[in-house]
Amino acid sequence: MDSSRLPTTPVTRTGSYYARAWRRYLAGHTGGDIPLARPTLALAGQALRDEIVLAGFRLTRPVSDGRAFARIENEVRDAVEFYNQAGWPDAPESFHPKPPSLRRVDVRPARAARISYEHLSFTSGYKPHPGEPGRSRWLGYSANARAHAWMLRHDTARPWI
Repeated sequence: MDSSRLPTTPVTRTGSYYARAWRRYLAGHTGGDIPLARPTLALAGQALRDEIVLAGFRLTRPVSDGRAFARIENEVRDAVEFYNQAGWPDAPESFHPKPPSLRRVDVRPARAARISYEHLSFTSGYKPHPGEPGRSRWLGYSANARAHAWMLRHDTARPWI
């Protein structure tokens, strides 16, 4: 069998990554301001774990439709042009108007493992801008009409939510 057609496994992908990391390290290649780190066995172990997870994703994902990829690629190109014409890359704060005050927020207690938290949900007033690529598809997803947040409460003040 032609070796270029052999399936890649998490082990072969990790080995290839680790060998490239050593080559870069020994050659002194840096990523600009990013410091050069010595490849270790711990790094290889973490890379292997990542590759195993990615392999699981590849095995369980549905077969992709080439037309969907073409649509996505075209939409992204159109969106970049649309956003540039609107000036949003230079003033991103102007992309979202100030949202209205919430009228009704549903709050449910929830628990995961030994952590209690609250699940908040409310009607989202967000809609993509008229003419924005993908707008009609986005509006067609009923789940997008509801916003969700998960909040931990503590006895003492915390600087985050």
